[in-house]
Amino acid sequence: MAAEALGPLEGHDVVVVGAGRMAGIAVRHLRERGVGAIRVVNRSLERARSLAERTGEGYASLDELPRAMAGADLVVSATGAVAAVIDAPTVRAALTGRRHASLVLLDLAVPRDVEPDVREVDGVHLFDVGAIRERVMSLDATTADEIARAREVIAEEVRRWTVRRRSDALAPLIRAVRARGEDAVRSELSRHAGRLSNLTPQERAAVEALARGVAAKLLHDPIVELKERSEPGSDQLHARLLIELLRLDPDPE
Repeated sequence: MAAEALGPLEGHDVVVVGAGRMAGIAVRHLRERGVGAIRVVNRSLERARSLAERTGEGYASLDELPRAMAGADLVVSATGAVAAVIDAPTVRAALTGRRHASLVLLDLAVPRDVEPDVREVDGVHLFDVGAIRERVMSLDATTADEIARAREVIAEEVRRWTVRRRSDALAPLIRAVRARGEDAVRSELSRHAGRLSNLTPQERAAVEALARGVAAKLLHDPIVELKERSEPGSDQLHARLLIELLRLDPDPE
């Protein structure tokens, strides 16, 4: 979309507003497209500097945005701000005295970073998430298939992230389950100590490894199922059931 307004992106100078993950992705893709100079602008100068140092770009504080925009052909905004950071007066100030009074703004933020009335400024082309959504809806079947596959990838990553979050929340209980298994192994080894006394150290180590392996295998599936089934609203129910069945005392940490 920006390429339609600017033509080929190669050589065009760009300002990236924001210093988070999305801004970092934008910088990487812009560099891959062969743009000219990129300047990272952020409310926190330290975060702008951090992203710029990782990517080899320039940086500036948000107070310097009009001056940074004055030398740019494309502005990509992707902050986490709760209110717009680019308004019509800022854009007009950036365009004042420019030889080429044309500027493309790509607003990737939700909520929006760029006020809608910026579209009324002469020479400005504004594309936001709404415009991107409309373009996506009008694409052909092949692109629709690609979008569907992308959604599947996203859904899978969300599922994995959710499982990781559940694992963190269930960590004390999982430690208690594994500790119960280790206690059972130690108890059985102690109970049969007389029978094991004639084994060589290597043989005894093999027996202990076998016992711990069996315990770990038996506990593996319940632990995995606990992570997978702990949906919001039912996580405490499954955890409490496991605690009662195994008579556990989870670490409160």
